[in-house]
Amino acid sequence: MAKVLIVEDDFMLSLINKKSIEIIGHQVVGTVTNGADAIIETKKHKPDVVMMDLRLNGSLDGIDTMIEIAKFSNI
Repeated sequence: MAKVLIVEDDFMLSLINKKSIEIIGHQVVGTVTNGADAIIETKKHKPDVVMMDLRLNGSLDGIDTMIEIAKFSNI
């Protein structure tokens, strides 16, 4: 079972992704809506997978967020 962090600013897509991931047997360790929170939650939960939206609210988009996460994690 993989631990998955969902980063999605659309509530309905986030909910659909969460349910889909749980149905196939993985654990959703968190859902966040922006890059800054994604970095914090990645450090906190150490997920195996980050499901990242490319367009996010806030100063970091999905690509910038993953660049920052890659500095401390091999996700």
